[in-house]
Amino acid sequence: MASIETAEGKMTDTNFNQYFVDEDFIPNYGIEVVAGRAFSRDYLADDSIAFIINEAAAKQLGFTSRQTALGRKTTWGEKKGRIIGVVKDFHYKSLYYKVEPLLLHIYRNRLGTLSLKLASDNIPAVIADIEKQWKILAPHLPFQYSFLDQDYDYLYRAEKQLSKVVSVFSSLAIFVAFLGLLGLTSFSVERRFKEIGIRKVLGASVSSVVFLISHEFVKLILIALILAIPITYFVISGWLENFSQRITINPFVFAVAGGATLVVAWLVVSLILIKAAQSNPVDALRNE
Repeated sequence: MASIETAEGKMTDTNFNQYFVDEDFIPNYGIEVVAGRAFSRDYLADDSIAFIINEAAAKQLGFTSRQTALGRKTTWGEKKGRIIGVVKDFHYKSLYYKVEPLLLHIYRNRLGTLSLKLASDNIPAVIADIEKQWKILAPHLPFQYSFLDQDYDYLYRAEKQLSKVVSVFSSLAIFVAFLGLLGLTSFSVERRFKEIGIRKVLGASVSSVVFLISHEFVKLILIALILAIPITYFVISGWLENFSQRITINPFVFAVAGGATLVVAWLVVSLILIKAAQSNPVDALRNE
């Protein structure tokens, strides 16, 4: 547990998360320093007296300005020093969690992971060379490594699997709905085949017949959209609540999806109706 001087000038015990790092951690990961400076080998005392906090920590300590956090006293065990910098909040946990206060300081005895940036097209060869050097420098420790993108992939693998499942079942639902629409339209046309023939004999145009019957299906589709859109919105909103940072749902997305569904359904219905309306009305009356 670290003790840090607050904005009121009082020392307070904190339960901030801590990262034990070296001078290369901040530049290697591209973390932005928003006040003060990062650790540097140009300052030999950084090993023993320098601390860095993130914006969340500065806010919790009561600092209204990042600059006012600089120089504040900090104690961790026997290590006493001051805050030399404030870094921009970055996610060091899953996006399910909000960014919590973080304290960074150099403590080489606690360093357990080596981070490397590889600038090479032949990654396997580089890994093999690193392993050789590792066995020379630390033969008593096993050589284990992972890539940062793979670690992130592991964190959100559940979301990817959920996306695949939703995509498969959504495609299946659309296919079944399409078949149902074809069947319902064909059944309705067959039932009203005589009516279509009589209207044609009385001078109705193909377009008027198509409009007369298709608008009934359009009403049903609109009712379905009115019921489905709120349910979908609440389901998606509930899923997004799992994340500390989330996007807002744009109503335009529902408008586009609903409009596309309506247009496709209307085209399917219209094609079947046009074919029926273009048939010889005499055949329709004879068959009846």
